[in-house]
Amino acid sequence: MGLLYDTKITFLIMFRTYGLLLAVFLPFCGYSQSLKEHHIESDELSIVKSQYIKATANQSGLYRGSDYIGYPLRFKGGHQFFELAEPAYGTVFYDGMAYKDIRIWFDIMKDQVLVQHTDGISRIVLHNELVEEFSIFGHQFTHIRAGESSMSEGFYDLVYQGNTEVLVKRSKVTVKDVSLDGVFLKVLRQRNQFFIKRNGNYYVIEGLGSVLKVLGSKQKEIQAHLKENKLKYRKEPEETIVRAVALFDKLKG
Repeated sequence: MGLLYDTKITFLIMFRTYGLLLAVFLPFCGYSQSLKEHHIESDELSIVKSQYIKATANQSGLYRGSDYIGYPLRFKGGHQFFELAEPAYGTVFYDGMAYKDIRIWFDIMKDQVLVQHTDGISRIVLHNELVEEFSIFGHQFTHIRAGESSMSEGFYDLVYQGNTEVLVKRSKVTVKDVSLDGVFLKVLRQRNQFFIKRNGNYYVIEGLGSVLKVLGSKQKEIQAHLKENKLKYRKEPEETIVRAVALFDKLKG
């Protein structure tokens, strides 16, 4: 009788504790916001949500995915991930919920987001269709879906956001390297494809001329600004595009 009573008391305490967490937490599960909006949540709410995620462990919605299987051949130099082969702590907005301080990899060859499982060993591939956006290494990637625009579906690095936006598609490709040691995959240099979003339309950028053409006005001011700051598209394409677009937005007010 005493054991049954103690069990009921323990269950009641757990129910009240997690019931309180769920009462605060669940209303946010289906609420679609950008990562920037999630950043301004109160510290108290972030703590509650973090505690809930830890408490549910393997049952957390974040770990709904498949095991990461990697590649059939070994790499000969280089790796498939964005920036580093090691994971970095970041934020992922997954299935209507923002998960912060999560260990993340971004495989830019397969366009897949991976998270570290709670076992500390396994890597889980998140379902692309459920990933809205994520941040890693100070970069914010947004998911552009098929049919939303002329863009190919995938994750794009949002490197500048104002009235006009600059996005970059990061990717890597491999070639087979056959030698006496065996057959390997050789990872080529990362490729960055640039886009400007203006007035709801996306434009492929292939040089400074296409940047100026997309912006359409203030070209003299932009060219003077780039020259003054010694920015050349061939040497620093990303920085050049961002500076040009940022100045354009500023001049347009």
